[in-house]
Amino acid sequence: MRLNRWVLWVGVVLVALGATLAFSVKVLVPRWLVPSLTAAVQAETGRALRMGDAVVTLWPRPAIVVSDVRLANAPWSAQPWLAQLGQARAELDLRALLSGQLRISQITVNQATVLVETDAHGAGNWVMAAPHAAQPTGPDVLPFDALTLRALAVTYRNGQTGQATAGALDKVKLAVGAA
Repeated sequence: MRLNRWVLWVGVVLVALGATLAFSVKVLVPRWLVPSLTAAVQAETGRALRMGDAVVTLWPRPAIVVSDVRLANAPWSAQPWLAQLGQARAELDLRALLSGQLRISQITVNQATVLVETDAHGAGNWVMAAPHAAQPTGPDVLPFDALTLRALAVTYRNGQTGQATAGALDKVKLAVGAA
């Protein structure tokens, strides 16, 4: 009888701890993630990063999902955004995470639009650097195994001639092979 009561209490405590952890991951991490990530991109590139919702999913794989992501364009551009993403999902490698390492197993980007352009002097909008960028607080390289792009539209505009060339891809998958 005492053993059953003890097992019941241990079960209740484990469920409570699990619920607390799930709540923390689902609610607190997104509230911290968006401001932290946007500030890091601003410091590193000198360009604003805007995001809509950020959600952490735990099932079937732990993942961070952000929607309505926009990276500011060069100040001289007539268009406000260099890149826009409908949704980006980064699935975390659970084994690496449990061993204390951050590794992404799969990045999936949906509905991406990229405008690559030059100004009248030939300077590209892809050249980014904050004049006095703060030292990055995260890793220099974040390893990942695969990148999938769905519904990618790219436009190149030559600022000297005014000519624009556009292209689109339905799906592209890049995978890192074992060396």
